[in-house]
This record gives sequence, C-alpha cells and structure tokens, in this order.
Amino acid sequence: MAQGRATRRAFLRAAAAVSGWTALATACGGRAAGSGPVVLNLQAPYDGQLFGEMMPRFEAAHPGLRVDVGVSPAPGSASLAAALVAGSGPDVFWDNDPARYLGTPLLLDLSPFVASGAYDLGDFGSAVLGAFRYGGGLYMLPRSVSASAYAVRTDIWSAAGIAVPTAPYTADDLAGVWRRLSTAGRVIAGQLAWSPSATFYLNGWGAHEVEPGTPTRCALGSAAAIACGQWMWDRFWVDNDAQGQQGQYPQANFAAGTLGMQAVSCAGLPAFAAAAAGVPWKLIPFPVWPSGSATAAETDFFAISAATAHPEAAWTLLTFVTSAAWQQAAIGTLLVPPARKSLWPQYVQEAPRILPALRGQDLTVFAQPVQDDWAFPPEEFRYQAPAAPILSSYWQHIFGPGSTLTVQEGFTAAAAAVDRAEAAARGAAPGTAAARAALPPG
Repeated sequence: MAQGRATRRAFLRAAAAVSGWTALATACGGRAAGSGPVVLNLQAPYDGQLFGEMMPRFEAAHPGLRVDVGVSPAPGSASLAAALVAGSGPDVFWDNDPARYLGTPLLLDLSPFVASGAYDLGDFGSAVLGAFRYGGGLYMLPRSVSASAYAVRTDIWSAAGIAVPTAPYTADDLAGVWRRLSTAGRVIAGQLAWSPSATFYLNGWGAHEVEPGTPTRCALGSAAAIACGQWMWDRFWVDNDAQGQQGQYPQANFAAGTLGMQAVSCAGLPAFAAAAAGVPWKLIPFPVWPSGSATAAETDFFAISAATAHPEAAWTLLTFVTSAAWQQAAIGTLLVPPARKSLWPQYVQEAPRILPALRGQDLTVFAQPVQDDWAFPPEEFRYQAPAAPILSSYWQHIFGPGSTLTVQEGFTAAAAAVDRAEAAARGAAPGTAAARAALPPG
C-alpha cells in the first residue's frame, strides 16, 4: 500500500467539505473543453520512467489527445478527494484501495464502454474484477495482480526429514508439516494470520467474510466459514505451530531460522529476496483447501473521475494504461506483476533476469493462481468502519491468548454484530456525520 494514505473517512470528509453528499453528483460537472488537442490529466506517482517511455506512443497514435502526467494530488489523500469533487482532479488516476471509492459518485461507471464491445475483460480474472464492481457497475480496471505463495526454509525442512512438495498438497498436509516442524524444536513452524487481507482462507473452504453480491452482510456464520476458523484455531492452540501476529516480524524470523515457512506476495519478492539472502529457501504454492485452491491477491487500479469533461478520451487513455502493451512494458521496466493472465509467462521468464536472486525459483506459483482465477483480493464491506473494529475484537476473543469464545460462538456473534452495524450505517441520512463516519476506512 502507498505510504501516507488517508483513511476513507478523512478522504470523504474532504469531499463533504467541498459540496456535501447530496450535491456530489451535480458537483462533478467537469472542466470546459477548449480549442486544440484534448488535454487529459493522468495522476500516477510511481511509474515515472514507464510513463516517459509510453506516453509518446499514445500521443502519436492519438494526435488529437495530449496527456499531462502528474504526481499530485497523492493517491488516497484528502486533497485528491476535494479535487475530484470540485471537478479539478485528474481525468484518470491510479490508486490501490477500491473500497475508498466504491459506492461514491466520484468515479465513472465503465460498464457502458465495456458493453459497447470496445474492450475485452476476458484476460482479467473474475475474482479480481469482482473487487472493482459495485451495484451492477464496473468502476476500475486492474493495473497489476500480485498473488501469494509460501517461501520455505529448505534446510529446516531437511533437518526435520520433511520433503518440500513438488506436487499439489492439501491443507491437512500443511498442518502435518507444521506439527513435525514444531516437534523438531523450531520456535514456530509457519505463518498464519487472520486479517482483512486473509479472507482467501475462507474462499478456499467455499466460504466468505462478506456475503457475495451483498457487501452489507457478513457471511461468517456459515458452516464452511466456521469449519475454516476451527482449522485455523487448531493450528494456533492445538498444534501450537503457527505465528499469527503480524507484528512479530516474520521476515526477520525466517531469515534467522526461527520460522520454517512464510507467506510472500509476488510484489514483495525483491524485498524478501534481499532479506533472505544467504539462507536456502524455495517457493511453493499454497495448499489445496477443502473446496479448492485459493491464495491472497494484492491489486491496484486505474479509474476515471466522474468529473471528467472528456469521458470518451479518458476511456481511450484508460484502455491504453491497462493494455497488454502497457503491462508488458511495466514488467520489463518495473517488474510489476501483470493483471493480464496472458502476460504471466513473460513475467516468469523476465523476473529472474531482472532480479538474479530469483534464479532457480519456481515463479509459476504466482502465475497459476492468477491464470486459473484462484487469487482472491480482500473482501470489503460497504461500511467498513463499523465492521472492522467489531471483527477485530471478536478475533481477539476467538484466536487470542486466553480466548473466551469458541469459533462457532464467535463467528456467529460477529456476523450478527456486523449486520446490525451495517444496517445502522445504511440507514443514516446521506450527508450526516453518522453516514460519513460509517464509511469504510482507507
């Protein structure tokens, strides 16, 4: 995630200060078109080298358009919110938190452009696109998708007499390995954490945290979700073989030899490889869960401001910065994991050349989840602000030291509490402090 990102509450407080919720839709009137080429403002602060190479190609192919690339206002900032509402923000912009925007009138719905047949979504995973949909509309297109895999300490596994898997293995296999590693005397065997980015565990059990298609309902009370939660609880407290707190520096523990395996995202590979330099490690995929394969995905996006005075031109630019040619260049220039399924063979081939520390690693463990559509972005509630602290409190009572609730009791109660909070937030009058306070955080 980008540094300095504002919370969604602060983001939309700035929007409300400009015009108020009831006036948002009419405030996005756009900039007046002038004579000469259409000038589009593109906000993308982290891809400067890539834009310098690619924008001349775009302008040469579209002589009636010119692109002004900027780095301000920053993604997720209150100033970006105010600029988008006032109609002075970028026409097209990059960000990494869809929940900050979905359900607001700040973005242009891309569905009519897609429906016209001018853009094929088939090269993107449905799970990824699902994170960018709301109320029947599609509001963003993905810039990249970073799946997750496990890095294992091969020396630790070898000392415990455990073979690193070379074929698909199951969640029960994983639990058995962790028990054996813990018995072998290691401080901790594996990394397991429940957080908003870890709902893929539920997906692997055929369950959800957020009810699909109804982002104001919690689905933790289902039998599949409870079974998943019990599996995780057993790893913490029956086997005592899982590191569950994100503040325990798993990367440092992995390098020090006190953590047998660690989850790592594709986008985090450069930093991970640097931290693990000098120790033997190998990448393996996540296991096959009871209802199928699932792993975590990090994704970001480009979107069009609803205030743009040139929606068709902005759409042309958006299709360019999410095109195969653009993402091919992003791989070679910045080692950006592609969002397009068809480009993963290129990433697998080029990544070891760009980052020699990856030579000999099986990078298809990141490619396959994206290509086969089992890389799942975090699930988001429509009103995340009341949901997040409720769930956090229940996690502590279920999974924390001295837990006071069984998984079934905790999940059932958490679902009911979230549903009550969501209903209260949904019933708050637009433009009121209660409604703004109920919006998801960034």
